[in-house]
Amino acid sequence: MGDLDANILADTARRYSGLRRRYWRFMLGFLALCGVSGLSSLLEESAPLLHPVIDCIMLGAVIPGVLTCGIGAFVTECSLSRFRCPRCGERCNIAGWAIMGWYWCTHCGLDLGPAAIATAKAKPSPGVDSWE
Repeated sequence: MGDLDANILADTARRYSGLRRRYWRFMLGFLALCGVSGLSSLLEESAPLLHPVIDCIMLGAVIPGVLTCGIGAFVTECSLSRFRCPRCGERCNIAGWAIMGWYWCTHCGLDLGPAAIATAKAKPSPGVDSWE
């Protein structure tokens, strides 16, 4: 378990944070579209508000969105579950934990959160001249 270059750590943390954000966007979109379609069907049963053609058009727009968001969330969760730690090389086992907001590797404890991204900004990589 050696020390990592700050830029490698920051790139890995950015990639991991991007996967987490993508997962949540797909999941929230999926839940919102399911809620819209469920609410629409409940309102339609109690009192038909819309013309049946408009209702079919709305359903035709919601179903592809639900499928896209569901498949996107599944694929992104698979990517999170295969994410490898740059320090120990093990799978981080953080797919479930990533959803809950935990950012560290369960094997070596490497922090992949916002602090890792800030580390690269604080430390310039060795051998690179600064123009400041």
